[in-house]
Amino acid sequence: MPVSLLHVRMSPQPHRRVARSCWDSESSTFVCTVRPLVPAEPSPPSLAEHINESLHIEPRRFRLMLGSIDILLDEDHQPKSIELYTNPTQWKICEIATPNIIGEDEKLDLEVDYDKNNIASIDIHVSIEHDPRRNRVLFRLGSAVSKWHRIATGLLLGLDRKGRLSEILCEDVNMEA
Repeated sequence: MPVSLLHVRMSPQPHRRVARSCWDSESSTFVCTVRPLVPAEPSPPSLAEHINESLHIEPRRFRLMLGSIDILLDEDHQPKSIELYTNPTQWKICEIATPNIIGEDEKLDLEVDYDKNNIASIDIHVSIEHDPRRNRVLFRLGSAVSKWHRIATGLLLGLDRKGRLSEILCEDVNMEA
């Protein structure tokens, strides 16, 4: 499936989330983890949760492979982590402008088909840019961005004019890890 078919719909997110990004030099891996800003209040487990726990059934997870980017999605198809095996010497060093964000704290809905193992794979070229002054890393996947959406503090998605995913921007990246 070419990247031009990866459409994204955005909707309000009921809970704020935060993303933490870092470069791990030992494993040559860029990692961005996403979690709720305020952990949800624990609620009593439902009958289904009791049964799943007793049978050791894990919640459904989904994986989206965009070229060399591995995105782990939770049961609601929201990003839990973004990982990429890469080498910063191959990144383009440049200034990454502050995006004009049109949506804050949004939930994404990717129009993608998963296989029986809950994995979707799209073979695309990913180029990486790094702005060391602003601590930003940008993953370019497609055509020019026309609108930016913040899905978590520190994580933005850029969509082209047809609503297709074009860029992923990670802010406040820790390059010291």
